Amino acid sequence: MPKKYRPKLPKDSVWRELVDLVREVGVERAYQTLTKQDDFKTEFNSKNETVQYKGSRVTNLEELKEVGQINEDKWEVDRYIENFWGNDLNPNWQVKAWLKRKGMEDPSREWTDKWLDEVLGDVQLPDIKISRKTGKPVVMVITDLHVGVINEDDRVVPTYNKDKCMVSILEAVEMVNDRYPDRPVHLLVLGDLIESFTGKNKKDTWKQIELHGAKASFCAFDILHTAVKNLDNFKKMYMISGNHDRVTDHRQADQEGQVAEIVYETFKRATNVPIEYDPMVLSPQIDGIQYIMLHGDNRLVKKSSAEIVQQYGDSNVFNLIVSGHKHHREFIDDTYNSRHILHPSIVTGTPFSLRLGATSRSGYAVHERSEHGSVNSTIYDL
Repeated sequence: MPKKYRPKLPKDSVWRELVDLVREVGVERAYQTLTKQDDFKTEFNSKNETVQYKGSRVTNLEELKEVGQINEDKWEVDRYIENFWGNDLNPNWQVKAWLKRKGMEDPSREWTDKWLDEVLGDVQLPDIKISRKTGKPVVMVITDLHVGVINEDDRVVPTYNKDKCMVSILEAVEMVNDRYPDRPVHLLVLGDLIESFTGKNKKDTWKQIELHGAKASFCAFDILHTAVKNLDNFKKMYMISGNHDRVTDHRQADQEGQVAEIVYETFKRATNVPIEYDPMVLSPQIDGIQYIMLHGDNRLVKKSSAEIVQQYGDSNVFNLIVSGHKHHREFIDDTYNSRHILHPSIVTGTPFSLRLGATSRSGYAVHERSEHGSVNSTIYDL
């Protein structure tokens, strides 16, 4: 006769606790307590990017990853804790992990592609009308939007926030539509699209922003998309990144400004907008003029116009070097074959720049080929 299977029974003390529990709360409640049927829930905190479990089922990090469905293509665990309390009859565990987005400390194109694939999916925005006009084009230049920064109640400059940024850009667009109604418009964007991705660019950046992270990036995209949508004769956009367009706390870890790349890739994936992008320098030739686009935060901008033209321009045509970064307007260099103009910013001043005494009226510029083969430039206040 085969032996009967006899399960291993717990200690007598555990049985006594079980009997006492059934007497106190009843069989059904005792069963729920013992099996913990509803304790497979995990708590996510997007503010400090943590995932936490409290209950009797999950006892270690690997189980937390499985139950919490942590996407390890997107996240990596920075640190974690595993705490136990209770007893054999009523065990309790706390397993908590602090997560870190992949691509933050060591940005990569692979990470950007995966992130955008996940966020955008099959998003396709309505087509924007691209101008077919063949007349003499104009070039509109904007720089230093600093989307996400907030400056209020300052005695020197007016309030600035994401809404004011949108208003200023649309005012500039309306002025271009009115002044150049029958001419195709090329839009040059010189970087610093956002104030901060991490909220930690400087010690107290987090106190001075209303948006950061993906929200700031997509707000910058929305503002630029609204701009080209409202330009009556929009032709093409050219964009470079600025020193604020990094996804890391420190500039050394992301010298290419991946926020601008995210905005560029969003345009490429979700719109029909013709756009060119480079993290540092673009040099398009428009109507026989070579435009050399710099943000203005690195050593390149300190070189003479002749050196910059030799490296990025065309000595056979007139070269206009356009830069931003310093939040004011200035003719830096002017020669027979080239000119360097520092452009006004859209932002009027950040709390950081105000402490340095750097303030300027918001503005933008429009450039066009002159009758003599050089460039006529007009800088407009906003």
